Amino acid sequence: GVSEALKSPDALSRAAAVRNVEPLLGVRGNEVANVASLPPEEQERVGRQLQQLKTLLAPSLRDPVRAVRGEAARA
Repeated sequence: GVSEALKSPDALSRAAAVRNVEPLLGVRGNEVANVASLPPEEQERVGRQLQQLKTLLAPSLRDPVRAVRGEAARA
């Protein structure tokens, strides 16, 4: 799955995995600005998804390959 691909020795696999994290979770990192306008139960759901996004992508921001870091930053 995506978690394994994020740890792949192949940079193209890691970059593709980063691109596929958002659709998999159904949330974008930039949705955080709109969270306060959501009903409380939606705020909790989006908060959990954003935490998952952060957990999965944070290591990619320190990847030795610029393309992988760039994909992570766009997420």
